[in-house]
Amino acid sequence: MIIVVIASVIVLVVGAVIIYEYAVKDRRERNPYQNQSKGVIVKNGVDVKKQMPGGEKGEYFTGNLEKKGTCYVNPSVTVWRAVFDNLNTGERLYMDFVRQMWIGRTDSKESGRAKLRLSGDGKISRTHCTIYEGNGKLCLQDLHSSNHTYLNGAAVTEPVYLQNGDVIRVGDTQLRVQYSTLHS
Repeated sequence: MIIVVIASVIVLVVGAVIIYEYAVKDRRERNPYQNQSKGVIVKNGVDVKKQMPGGEKGEYFTGNLEKKGTCYVNPSVTVWRAVFDNLNTGERLYMDFVRQMWIGRTDSKESGRAKLRLSGDGKISRTHCTIYEGNGKLCLQDLHSSNHTYLNGAAVTEPVYLQNGDVIRVGDTQLRVQYSTLHS
């Protein structure tokens, strides 16, 4: 009788382990972008769940999130789009980021860090300044750079709120900034 009880308990434990492993494996192998009930996939600013083949909204989304301009948006997280017009070169640079981004002359060694790389200006520090979300707005903060960060001609000595149209100067490079949030 005791052997039957022990065998039953062993079968139940083994069965529970198998079911648990199957459930965890399924979660690990699932495409993180598959479950759109928790977020929205956006391509070039368009909610792809509303995208139709041949529609006027652009090309049909194929599910390739590696393509430029495509990002996964969790509605509970604010995704910012900052557009920087380089007043020295006329170049327009786009940055999409969550919470924080950096401006500097070298690429970030940390994966996942949004960084606007400005090469060709030796007066820009490796990580010169940061732009981050604060109270639903964007703030600019100098990161103790050698040549300081300027906002509309004034040195940034403490974090300041950014306004659309502000001019940020890092080194000899002047950037006019426009920003907004990406909505689904």
